[in-house]
Amino acid sequence: MLEQSILTRAIGIEAPDRLAKLIDTMPSGVISRDAKSAKTRSALWSLFFSGSMTKLARVASARPFIAFYNPIADIAVIQGCYVAPKTGVLQCTEACAVPGEAFSGESVQASPRWMVSRDPIQSLETIAGARMRAFAATNPASSSDPVSSHVSYCSSRTQRTSEDRLISLAATSQKFDERRFREAAGRYVAQAMGAVTSQRGGSNVTADRVITVLEHLNEMTMSGAIVSANGGWILFLSEKQNGWRMAALNISSGPDGMLKIESAQLLRISTKEQ
Repeated sequence: MLEQSILTRAIGIEAPDRLAKLIDTMPSGVISRDAKSAKTRSALWSLFFSGSMTKLARVASARPFIAFYNPIADIAVIQGCYVAPKTGVLQCTEACAVPGEAFSGESVQASPRWMVSRDPIQSLETIAGARMRAFAATNPASSSDPVSSHVSYCSSRTQRTSEDRLISLAATSQKFDERRFREAAGRYVAQAMGAVTSQRGGSNVTADRVITVLEHLNEMTMSGAIVSANGGWILFLSEKQNGWRMAALNISSGPDGMLKIESAQLLRISTKEQ
């Protein structure tokens, strides 16, 4: 199961078209499934998986499943599996998308709750942790009781809500200028090095966090960008190999469109009860 979860996420990020058969098992949503829309569909699900973290469910049962949860869009993809009776081989052949509220029993809103919070990043951390704890409590990894993931979570209504959120995240993220961000990263590093050379002492916690993130930039993938309350951006980066390692960068935008990295925060999403 662990290997399957790693494989699905990796393929979803790098070659989502190879998941076409799995995605086609999802209930009808709002993302077109015709041949002309294949490239757009692949890009949308690649964005989803790039910001996803995984949780295994009912591994000891005959019908285990995997939750790929994206805290930025606050949606999850449930991949249902079964153990083939004759061969004993694990088969994971069905999937659906659900809003995060499906895990915690809350009423579903059009947009993720964390986006309207006064402290969006802290809210995202809190909500994501609560979602994962609720899912694990309902579907313990050690459980041997078989439960159909499709029956428990999947419907056209939840699929449509999830796809609407994913499309919204993609539309906003598409407006973020990655080239200008790379330029801003270069300027930040150069300024930080200059400051160290001139001061020869002391430390800046904010700078340290930004540098820590930028040092690992090539190991990370951009998993979403939203417009912040001050008119700048919150950019999310996720480690390619481990979706639980995420960072959020606060970026301001000047009148000429030039970007400036103001701060960085490593996300702490806890699945343990407080």
